[in-house]
Amino acid sequence: MPTFAEYLAHWVVLAKSCVIGTISGALPGGGATIASFLAYGEAARTSKHPDRFNHGAVDGLMAAEASNNASTGGR
Repeated sequence: MPTFAEYLAHWVVLAKSCVIGTISGALPGGGATIASFLAYGEAARTSKHPDRFNHGAVDGLMAAEASNNASTGGR
């Protein structure tokens, strides 16, 4: 479980991922899986440390889960 300090440190990733998830969830045929892949890709693309991805980077985990949960609100 992430600490409150980690949430504050990665608030930009969370905000972008929530927007991506909401938009993906509102599109017909879009869903949680598509939202997760899009948000993870965006987090990896804009990360200051792209070498940490695919090795359990907190940014990638938060991005995928935030967009996954936000996609249900977009329906």
